Amino acid sequence: MDYPTRDEIRSLCTEQSFERGVNDYQQERVQELDIDGCESRSTVRVSNYYDVAIDLVDDTVRSRCSCPYDYAGDCKHVIAVLLAVDERDTKTVSDPERDETVNIDSVIEQTAPEDLRAFLRDIVAEDRDIRDRFVAFVGEDTAKTVYDYKQEI
Repeated sequence: MDYPTRDEIRSLCTEQSFERGVNDYQQERVQELDIDGCESRSTVRVSNYYDVAIDLVDDTVRSRCSCPYDYAGDCKHVIAVLLAVDERDTKTVSDPERDETVNIDSVIEQTAPEDLRAFLRDIVAEDRDIRDRFVAFVGEDTAKTVYDYKQEI
């Protein structure tokens, strides 16, 4: 059996999940895509890493994702992986070594506010320096002086 086409993928989810899955695919968040016949495995990196498994059984798409999505249809991570599989013959899937210019303003505009907040929370939780820089940016006291920052540079 062939993997579903873009139109068939669209029918597996809600409009919001499809749009967000397209966004994740276009932003090359699908990583480590492994296709073995009727099975594919991948990791999708958004605010966290989510493991996605897709199996084609008797003309049926069976998908699993490690995200907490519990609504109608497939989640955006499954949609992003299906789109990556669908485009695998015409596009390179998630090559982090590619040197392309990304229009960051466009990416930010296309990203849902809750995704931006989740991303920022993860980043500032992982890196104390970025956390301090963010707190300083929004005008709060970081307990670091300008001299401290100059010394780090």
